[in-house]
Amino acid sequence: MNVFWITAHPEPRSLNGFLKREGQKALRSKGHRVVESDLYAMGWNPVVDAASYGHDPAERLHVSTAAKSAHAKGTVSADIRAEQEKLNAADTIVLQFPMWWFGMPALLKGWFDRVWHQGYAYGKRGPDGEWIGYGDGFLAGKRAMVVVTMGALRTCSASEESTVRSKTCSSRSTTECSFMLVPKFFHRC
Repeated sequence: MNVFWITAHPEPRSLNGFLKREGQKALRSKGHRVVESDLYAMGWNPVVDAASYGHDPAERLHVSTAAKSAHAKGTVSADIRAEQEKLNAADTIVLQFPMWWFGMPALLKGWFDRVWHQGYAYGKRGPDGEWIGYGDGFLAGKRAMVVVTMGALRTCSASEESTVRSKTCSSRSTTECSFMLVPKFFHRC
């Protein structure tokens, strides 16, 4: 199995770092191939801009249109293309991050914004000309696992924590693109 492991935590010695290392070690020991994008270590650029899509900065940027056009022409920036190639090759995707202010870190959100753009992750038509929708998305048949650590939720009530868990792991980012979500893993420090 090919696993693409995306992490977004600034400290490799953190619980997140430990879980990543142990998880990857376990997968490799079973013969699985693991490819990683550690967004902090990579210095990932989370900012959507004209350069992401080879768009003329003198012209007004319509992000969705520019992204779709660049994807069709093969002119998305090299960093975006590299991440999409990792996604295409993967059977399973692991998204690992700390819960910050009831959501994922901005760096990971920027990764989604740039990599899962229109023309790649959504806004595609099938061979019959119809829009490809829920259940037939670009990652149909691939599995996804979300690994989230939470460090400051002791002040939250059980119902608030449950809401955070449910919203994080049931996001449209994964279901709209047809991932099969595997069991969730949460750890509260």
